Amino acid sequence: MRRVAGYLYRNNQRYSQALKISKNDQVYQDAMEAVKMSENPELVSEILQYFLDIKDKEAFCACTYKCYEFLQPDVVLELSWKAGWMDFAIPYFIQYVRDVSFRLQNMEKKE
Repeated sequence: MRRVAGYLYRNNQRYSQALKISKNDQVYQDAMEAVKMSENPELVSEILQYFLDIKDKEAFCACTYKCYEFLQPDVVLELSWKAGWMDFAIPYFIQYVRDVSFRLQNMEKKE
């Protein structure tokens, strides 16, 4: 029943409430989906910090993938380095480097 409440909060753009319910119920996939839908970098940073606090490396890695477009590389680098989880941040950085390289190539082609 609470998962339905989280879904309703998410669809009514009450993302922080949806995130709170999902974290309490340990439904991390729903939490990541709510944060992604919010398009709020602060909420994304909050959930990453939460995954650090509960020491869930895999959820941290999954969140960097799912919420890629709302993350800043310096935030991911700092959080993963402090926790000693650089291995779990590498997929994010590979995607980031690829994305930046692709943008740079497109800019060079336009010149």
